Amino acid sequence: MIIEIRSAGIPLTPGLRALVARRVRFAMEKFAERIQKLTVRLADVNGPRGGRDKRCVVRLESHLREPIVIAERQERIQAAVSAAAERASRTFERRIRSQEFARRRWALPRHAGPVPDAGEEAES
Repeated sequence: MIIEIRSAGIPLTPGLRALVARRVRFAMEKFAERIQKLTVRLADVNGPRGGRDKRCVVRLESHLREPIVIAERQERIQAAVSAAAERASRTFERRIRSQEFARRRWALPRHAGPVPDAGEEAES
């Protein structure tokens, strides 16, 4: 799994970079072999004015048809990263399960006719 971290308006210190990488790896560890690339974008939406303006966008690229993109806004960037990573993990798991269910559904054998009741004898 390749992790790319980008920042706009937030100083990307080595400590913040390590925190983001660690948090994302922890949330995605059970899917690491299925994820090709994970991009994390951090931004301070309205500068020094404060408020809920720290944004984290996580984009997952994998074997699924479309990439998964999750955006979170919080007062602190660490909270935004944690929330986005958790949501991305849950969304990825849901999509994988949905895809596997669809694959199994189409793989089920189709019966040629009605199934006989337990009390009836099947004709040979």
